[in-house]
Amino acid sequence: KTFKIYPNPTSDFINIDLAKGHNLSDLRLFNINGELLIESDVKSRSHVKLNVSNLQSGIHILILSNDGSSSKSSIVRKLIITNE
Repeated sequence: KTFKIYPNPTSDFINIDLAKGHNLSDLRLFNINGELLIESDVKSRSHVKLNVSNLQSGIHILILSNDGSSSKSSIVRKLIITNE
């Protein structure tokens, strides 16, 4: 695996760990309606801790982008936030 996202579901923070040799350029978190909630530049980081405690409960879409020199790729994952 090139990355690990945990815990999912979550109520406060999510952690994103990248395997050695893999880099991200940015991450974006959207609600189920497609509204951008969080956007962050994460260049040259192997671990990201993202605070989601202020977001409403529900299903969210996390997009991790890798901006390589020859191509751009994205990873899309469903994230469940359970804030009461």
